[in-house]
Amino acid sequence: VIINDGPRIDVKSVGEVFGRLGLKPPAQYVAFLLEHNGGVPCPSMFPILGFYRIRTSEIEYFLSINSFENYSNIESVYRRLKQDLPDGLIPIASASGGAKLVISCRQRDHGAIYYFELQEIDPDDLEAAIFPVALNFEQLLNSLVADNPKQ
Repeated sequence: VIINDGPRIDVKSVGEVFGRLGLKPPAQYVAFLLEHNGGVPCPSMFPILGFYRIRTSEIEYFLSINSFENYSNIESVYRRLKQDLPDGLIPIASASGGAKLVISCRQRDHGAIYYFELQEIDPDDLEAAIFPVALNFEQLLNSLVADNPKQ
């Protein structure tokens, strides 16, 4: 369940944004943007594979297109983080502690979701700051669990 959806958008808007960024988003993620364009997932906890500090995190909110708030606008967040992100990854959600979830637009792992820990950034190895979460967007949504079982 997604609550607090973002403003309605169309395929043209998605194409324009990703065209400006020079990236081709995965179809599952485009479908999510067209249906929700951001929002807050309930439940919101997800597993992180291979990260030594924590094993789970929480999605605070999904980023959106055409949001007037820079902190939740895909394009604004991408431009702010671009120099620290491996090529072909784009932020899609804000996670607890200031981390981001990113989705791959690269050919080799197109659609894969990663946890991007800003405190782990190594300018000589940008890949060291990303940790696997899901093979695709649908798997991410299906992996979400409640922090509190009553949620």
